[in-house]
Amino acid sequence: MKINPNDRELLERYEKILNYWLDYSIHETPDFVIYNDLERTNVNHCDKLLEMLEKYKEVCTKLDLREEEMRKDLIEDCELHFMNYKEYLQNQGQYIGYEEFLRKKGIL
Repeated sequence: MKINPNDRELLERYEKILNYWLDYSIHETPDFVIYNDLERTNVNHCDKLLEMLEKYKEVCTKLDLREEEMRKDLIEDCELHFMNYKEYLQNQGQYIGYEEFLRKKGIL
């Protein structure tokens, strides 16, 4: 059975799944920071989240949802934290924590 990559119903279901996982992941990022649980996340984990975000943006574009406020906010939050947390992990010895990293970058 061949699946049509432009099937609206499938895209809508896929968008809901990706939305759920991205929303969950963005809310878990502070837990990694608060509890300094770097074993639960690493650069590869951030890369996978960024890949998922790219898929989500593609699906939202196909469904003309990219400019909806809820989705736009989620995309912006994910871009901000997934990219910055990856950079933080790569340079964590230079900072007391993620919050300091964001302050020094002028984000907070």
